[in-house]
Amino acid sequence: MTRSIAWRQFDRNSRADLKLIERICRESGSRAVAAHAAYLRTAIWQTAAHPENLWCEIADDVAFYMCRRCRAHVRGVDTAVLSEYHGTGYGRALHERRLARMRAAGIGLFTFRTSRDNSALGFWLHMGARIMDVVGGDYEMEIRLNG
Repeated sequence: MTRSIAWRQFDRNSRADLKLIERICRESGSRAVAAHAAYLRTAIWQTAAHPENLWCEIADDVAFYMCRRCRAHVRGVDTAVLSEYHGTGYGRALHERRLARMRAAGIGLFTFRTSRDNSALGFWLHMGARIMDVVGGDYEMEIRLNG
């Protein structure tokens, strides 16, 4: 991607932002991510008492990442890109943006799950993720910033 991305924070009080990230999930081209769209509301609700622990940024209204900051790590909720923008650098930009935020917060571990049937597995392995376990139809994965 050669042009700059317009980043903005997800507004947990904005119905339009919620609808947008749910639509990005549904139109990501991944059945697993589309089915996961309903869980986004749960992740937002779970962080209501500590909204600073919900990390979610939207890129050009075509991609987003959502994570929960925990004490010793950041837990991925979802990373999604509209299917027509796959291969254009948004996935990498989302990942780099999340890692920069983790470094700034002094957190060195990112954990997440991805479907074993998900085409994103190759992307995550290329980004340095390691498979730690198999849980049902998902891989439990991690990325360590220093190691």
